[in-house]
Amino acid sequence: MMFSLSSCVKRHSTQLLPNQSPRTYFWIIPDTGIATGISKQVLRWWGEDPDGFVTGYIVAIVPNLTTIPNPDTLQYFYTKKTDSLINFPLRQVHQIFLVSIRSIDNTFDVILPEGALIKLYPHCYWDKNNNNIFDADDIELPTLMSALDLKGAKQKFPIKNSPPTLLYVPDEADPMVYAEPPKVTFTVASFSWKGKDIDDDETIVSYRISLNDSAFTSPVTVSSSITTITLAVPRSRSDGATTVVDADVLIGTSPNLITIGRLSGLRLNDTNKLYVQAIDIAGDRSEILRFPSKNRTWYVKKPKGKLLVVADYIGGGDSAAVKRYYIDSVFAKIPALQADGFDYINIRIDTTSTRSLGGMVPALQHINPAFIKTLKLYNCVFWYTDAIPSLPVAQYSLYDYWNSDDGGHLIFTTKFTDPFDNHDPAKAFRDFVPIDTLSDVALKDFSGSVVTRFSGYVAADSSENTDLYPPLLFKQRIATGFCVYPIVKNISARYIYYLPSSNYPQEYSTTPVAVMDEKKRAIFITIALERFSATYPTGGGVIEFFKKAFRDFDIYQ
Repeated sequence: MMFSLSSCVKRHSTQLLPNQSPRTYFWIIPDTGIATGISKQVLRWWGEDPDGFVTGYIVAIVPNLTTIPNPDTLQYFYTKKTDSLINFPLRQVHQIFLVSIRSIDNTFDVILPEGALIKLYPHCYWDKNNNNIFDADDIELPTLMSALDLKGAKQKFPIKNSPPTLLYVPDEADPMVYAEPPKVTFTVASFSWKGKDIDDDETIVSYRISLNDSAFTSPVTVSSSITTITLAVPRSRSDGATTVVDADVLIGTSPNLITIGRLSGLRLNDTNKLYVQAIDIAGDRSEILRFPSKNRTWYVKKPKGKLLVVADYIGGGDSAAVKRYYIDSVFAKIPALQADGFDYINIRIDTTSTRSLGGMVPALQHINPAFIKTLKLYNCVFWYTDAIPSLPVAQYSLYDYWNSDDGGHLIFTTKFTDPFDNHDPAKAFRDFVPIDTLSDVALKDFSGSVVTRFSGYVAADSSENTDLYPPLLFKQRIATGFCVYPIVKNISARYIYYLPSSNYPQEYSTTPVAVMDEKKRAIFITIALERFSATYPTGGGVIEFFKKAFRDFDIYQ
């Protein structure tokens, strides 16, 4: 008997199955649409691939569209991330943005950098030069379309503009206080602010500025790149004014200040307020920022005379006595000053434990230009100090003041009381007076002891017999409590005083103690002038010194 067996055999195709597209999803898909939101939002998404895995995504964010155009001409950016803080580029009060995200699966064979710009039309390519045209070094992506989620995930986001905000900025000398004008200034003051916008700080387009007018009737408007301005009134304008004057609006720093406008209504010898308001690209305005800040005042003094006296002297001790010496014993005896008047400020009052600069000194970042421009209101600045002068303030301001065409003349007198420390570790003095060096070692006698006792005269340099300064005589028979650090003038300056007098019995070498630059713009004296008699010797004294300096400066004859 024969048997035959038969069976059915299933035959498998050797043809590969086509790639299946990945799918893309937002983490939140509301039933009724997205509520109106702000321009910064965190978006999250993910992708799935039925026959492989997702390797990346392309994302497009476009304004004023509700559907993806056909053909898809959008510009996408590549990312491997599944979330991002999106800054919707808002340009009006209300705007709708369409977000389209497409997954890419593992069949795509090109490695793209994060943020690469991708175009899908007229064919897929990496737009390396971001000009929306396939050219130059752009790279074609032939395998992208088949690896892409053709449907993608898309969502509309209605966005409402948020108004900008304005903030005070900290004083670089003390972050605990604002950078705003001192409580009392002359007709120069600087102001700084910071604009913020949750829609992106770059949406701020301008700031408008007004003086004593919160209604902004006649404001000056500046671009968003300008966040510091200086108000300044030239003497040619303020000298003839009585109660109110126009102020120039300046930007930049000295010596490169630029005038960009003028504000009316600066009150002289009175309190003032400056108002600033930010405006964004949608036209929304911030709340008004007022200078001075809450619980502060800003009083503007009208400058008078050609001389500004700067007291760099800490309160207490002999501060009041030194002030009386200069005001009552010296300047009261110079007729031209009495007729013309002069101004006085003390830059060391109201110092704090966190701010070594006095209350009359602007914020550190405002010394240039505000303090420099204040000095330039005057033909001459007489700056006297105690044993620890405000060197940073002097460094920022004084060389510009006396060495620029629009500046004036300087007399700077200081004193040294520590025989082991001249308090000039950064060699600051040579930055603003006409010297090359200030010795690190105090003057010593032939025995090697530091000289701390002085008497007799300080003699004028006699190398120029026709241009001698008057001799100076110590007030006390034996002057003590200070020492002398020798100086070396710079190459173009001249010495004007030596210690001791050439006809005085010498216990130590003759030492120069005062210099003047070649243009007669600056005098530096290393012994405090208040140590000398105002009226003696005959034909000399501190009064005659100032008269001579004023003649050399061509201020008073």
